[in-house]
Amino acid sequence: MKLPYSKLLAFALAGLLSAPISLTWANSPQAGVLQTQPAAPASDLGYKLSRLSHKTDTIDVFYPQLDMSNMVTSVLVNYQLFQVPGEYSAALAPADSLRLDYTVTRQEPDLISVVFRGEQIQADSSKPLLTTVNYNLKKRVPVTAARLIRNTDEAKQGVTRLLRQAAGAASPAADLPAFSDQTTYYLTGKYVVFYHQPEDSARFVELPVALDLIRPYLSDDYRALAVTAEVDTDPRQAVADIDKALAGYQAIDGKRSNGSTEVDFTAYFADNVLVYAEERQTKEYEKSTAKYYFDNGKLIAYKKSAENLIVPLNGVASVQREEATMFYDASLNRSDGELIINGTAAKLPESYSKAAYAVAEEIQKQAATLLAETEQ
Repeated sequence: MKLPYSKLLAFALAGLLSAPISLTWANSPQAGVLQTQPAAPASDLGYKLSRLSHKTDTIDVFYPQLDMSNMVTSVLVNYQLFQVPGEYSAALAPADSLRLDYTVTRQEPDLISVVFRGEQIQADSSKPLLTTVNYNLKKRVPVTAARLIRNTDEAKQGVTRLLRQAAGAASPAADLPAFSDQTTYYLTGKYVVFYHQPEDSARFVELPVALDLIRPYLSDDYRALAVTAEVDTDPRQAVADIDKALAGYQAIDGKRSNGSTEVDFTAYFADNVLVYAEERQTKEYEKSTAKYYFDNGKLIAYKKSAENLIVPLNGVASVQREEATMFYDASLNRSDGELIINGTAAKLPESYSKAAYAVAEEIQKQAATLLAETEQ
């Protein structure tokens, strides 16, 4: 027998309220320490946002919870937010480990968008994770792609065209799925960011589309979404903004010492502030390009693409292709990233992060000196 929605909601509320969401893990075999950080000020949003965590020997996850005056809304949205780390944890194999954190990318009285990122670690390999929760607090429903975009062929085809344009030459059209009701996305102050994971790829592709461009295709409930300041700028979005504006920045070439050799780099400035640097290195056994992204004087992202000639003793020489990516989220005071070796995901060593920060600091000093010399 199919129960009416009101009875299903009553059962759900009864179950969730009898066992607080934040303590659900306490009865699991891997019960760990649950930590709660102080709630953020409610300001004029009408709710407080708390940051919770769950840690065991194999699980290290963070997730937000909302404290609202309306208990029904609190329970429903908090279940959506808690479900993400809960499902990943439940599906975790005994020998694997899980890291998961989140960023709130859009936050207003009636709407919240949360991006969860992390990795599932299996021995020496790493599987990246990306999941989002977009929730309408007024209507008490998840804002799926089907609810965000008008249910017409014209709207769906229009969004697909915008996705093709956002991808540009970086992703062939054949690799881009057409927009559908199952398309995944998250909201920021200025963009709708669609994402997907191509087949046979360890990476997610994220395609930001400006709100004003996609507005004609938004459903009536979301047509009036305002372009606002970013609540908590995801470093990936900051990187995308810098890449788009790169041609308009002031570029200055320089060199830095790297042991007994010198490495060429180009520093890019916006209003005399360093926002990006690119370093190129060519050796007998290595060719690499490293990219450094800055925001307010701090490194927020690092990307490196390298080809190394491997010559084993009494073996056949081969080329190892390596791509490393690291992002630093100042609001969460943590960094994450990925390492791809010959197309296979590997665990990103801590040494990569330390080396990136050390070089970034040196480039900042060299770039500041070069900028000062050009202004004399």
